[in-house]
Amino acid sequence: MKCLSIIEPFATLIAIQEKRIETRSWKTNYRGEIAIHASKTINKEGKESCLKNEFLEVLEGKYIIINGNNKIQYNFNFGNIIAIGDLIDCVQMKELYEDYAILENGMKVEGNELVFGDYTPGRYAWILDNIHLLNKPIKVKRHLGLWNYNDMKI
Repeated sequence: MKCLSIIEPFATLIAIQEKRIETRSWKTNYRGEIAIHASKTINKEGKESCLKNEFLEVLEGKYIIINGNNKIQYNFNFGNIIAIGDLIDCVQMKELYEDYAILENGMKVEGNELVFGDYTPGRYAWILDNIHLLNKPIKVKRHLGLWNYNDMKI
């Protein structure tokens, strides 16, 4: 099975079916079953994203906890495979406007999906389907990008 490593909070957004498109600077010809691997840590971009209203509306309480002194606790499954699903397409971004984007297949992206990705023209939309959160995350050594994971028993 192929596995895709994704920084947080984006991996969790996919796992809980709030995000169906992973945006990347590169394309893949792979289609089929895919495991979603959450990054080992959260980076600056991820931390900044977590403070946006659209992210907080979905993640605050369970995955993001803001204490009274504005200290943020991140409850993501860092370094784990957290979901499985299918990669059904990979298409290039064509046009980006203030409140929507158009992909090369004519698909219009808007709302939270737009906020949860980077739809700069020339980048790629990895379209996911049938995503299921795993009952028990699977700890794996750190990997980047798209890689093979052969020990998955589902």
